[in-house]
Amino acid sequence: DGGQLRIFGEAPTSSRVKDDILPVANRLLLFWASEELPHEVRATHRDRFTVTVWFKRAAEAVQGPNFLMDLLYRHNAVRPLTVPEAVRRGGCSEGIAQQAARLAALLLGRGEEERLALLRALVPGICRQCGDSSAEGASG
Repeated sequence: DGGQLRIFGEAPTSSRVKDDILPVANRLLLFWASEELPHEVRATHRDRFTVTVWFKRAAEAVQGPNFLMDLLYRHNAVRPLTVPEAVRRGGCSEGIAQQAARLAALLLGRGEEERLALLRALVPGICRQCGDSSAEGASG
């Protein structure tokens, strides 16, 4: 029926198949999805259900031009940390942590479309370095 997890050889560009792992009911498969383990999921020919969870270290989660949007829309802090605490541990300024707290509170109880619209309207005006939401916005 397809749906195998295909593991390739160690080289990042390797096309040598190291293993095909069949999808079996009640099987839990955990692995680090990184450059050291190139992989793909093969096409399936019937309905299958999967759960994918991504773990990021704080320092990785606060990188990139859209990190605040990604952080608040796509990620959750690992409890007992809150998003602002995770942002602080990731090395962001106190201003960014305060903005994350403010935005997280605004998003509570809202549907996905409303959350996305709010973030798209508010995040671009926040400086990625200091958290200031002045007229200069993201260029700070």
